[in-house]
Amino acid sequence: MVARGPAGYHGAIPPSRPQHRLAPLVAALLLGCPLGHSQPPQRAGAVMINELGMRLIELPGPDGGLLWVAAHETTQAAFARFVDASGYTTTAEREGGAKVWRGGAWVWGAGASWRSVFPGPARPVVAVSWDDAVAFCAWLSEHEATLGALPPGHRYRLPTDAEWEHLARAGAHQIYAGTDDPIELCRYGNVPDLAAAREGLGRPVIGCDDGVGLGTAAVGRYAANAFGLHDMSGNVWEWTQSPDPRDPGARRMRGGSWSGRLDALRIDRADAYPPDLRGGAIGFRVVLAPAP
Repeated sequence: MVARGPAGYHGAIPPSRPQHRLAPLVAALLLGCPLGHSQPPQRAGAVMINELGMRLIELPGPDGGLLWVAAHETTQAAFARFVDASGYTTTAEREGGAKVWRGGAWVWGAGASWRSVFPGPARPVVAVSWDDAVAFCAWLSEHEATLGALPPGHRYRLPTDAEWEHLARAGAHQIYAGTDDPIELCRYGNVPDLAAAREGLGRPVIGCDDGVGLGTAAVGRYAANAFGLHDMSGNVWEWTQSPDPRDPGARRMRGGSWSGRLDALRIDRADAYPPDLRGGAIGFRVVLAPAP
């Protein structure tokens, strides 16, 4: 059993990533076998590892069309590849800082950027604006197209607001990604919890312990939802492609975070902010979809 891509695409498994490393994962997802702490998707096609090592799962979108969806939030390692290759300077670096968590509140951090806020290659990249996320997607599309590793007619982008909610629900009518019970959220994500309270979060928390205090967790640490997607509730807010209906200049974000309001962890909740907002609880994930 091997990973496959859209018709005419032969770049699903780059030569630098041997097929045998991917086959057990594909088998687990297609046959419904457990893998690590993840729950198998109810409906999944293939799994693809892109040139940056990002794992994408073929899933149905809200309109029935297929998308390749990043199983994890974009990591600092992947973002570093983008910056190193392109010379890109983020909004925080150009404009002198980002919001950071200090003394029980979000405050301006002069000089803060993705390089300094909760650093770690397996952690989600944070302190990135919507503009930074869109730039990453554009670069990755061109990079893989140049290598011949991009499915024909496809581009990387942020999920739309409707796609994000559909993917978080994973065919279920649950309140949170993976569960209806807030106490179970510590199994599915890095959320405001007892561990964060012990370290001085100073906000309402859920009465469970996810093992991580103040800050982000490595992607994939917690159980996935039924589509095989991790951290759809908690860890970091995720930018979407969509403008806010009430304020077209703002962009919607989803999923809540390790530090925010408890109601923001609900699948049906969204916030919207200016596209240049950046802080230590804001990141993104990507989808690979047919270009319009």
